Amino acid sequence: MTLLSAPRILDLINSNVITADPKNVNSASVDITIGDEVLIEDVATDGPIDIDAKQSPAFTKVKIPTEGIIIYPGQCFLAHTNEYFNLPDNIAAEFVLRSSMARCFMNHMLAGFCDPGWNGSQLTMEFKNETQFHSLLIKPGMRVGQMKFFETDGCDPEHSYSNKGNYNNQQGATMAFTGEGHNAS
Repeated sequence: MTLLSAPRILDLINSNVITADPKNVNSASVDITIGDEVLIEDVATDGPIDIDAKQSPAFTKVKIPTEGIIIYPGQCFLAHTNEYFNLPDNIAAEFVLRSSMARCFMNHMLAGFCDPGWNGSQLTMEFKNETQFHSLLIKPGMRVGQMKFFETDGCDPEHSYSNKGNYNNQQGATMAFTGEGHNAS
């Protein structure tokens, strides 16, 4: 795989592979911004989450006001990007946290790899405030990470995420296993 640099990333923006602001392009990535809605882990529990049975934790959907939302120490939430992605079968992408976020101990759960063929979607990001004593203020539109793009040798349609992926065409923050089990209120 080849890591793409700024000129190729700008080509991806111009060809609508990603809807991003060209001014957010760096030398080998593009800055990603947080959307205006989050799913915050609900404090109410009714037993353990059975991941094997495709259950998800309970969440509360919250619209982030312009002035921001406070994320308390230890609190987990799902957020979505403002940007949309339409990866062709020869481009993979990976979300990485911005160092300024990490230095404030906002953690991303490392599930940011996007297979070739993932399309029509906003990226859902899994965050946790890892501080012990400090609340963090999150505002819509703030830069939270970077997306890196890689060119692959392509894949056949049978293995393309466009044909076998679970998270194509997702809008907003999306829980795991959106069928049975717990859900967002």
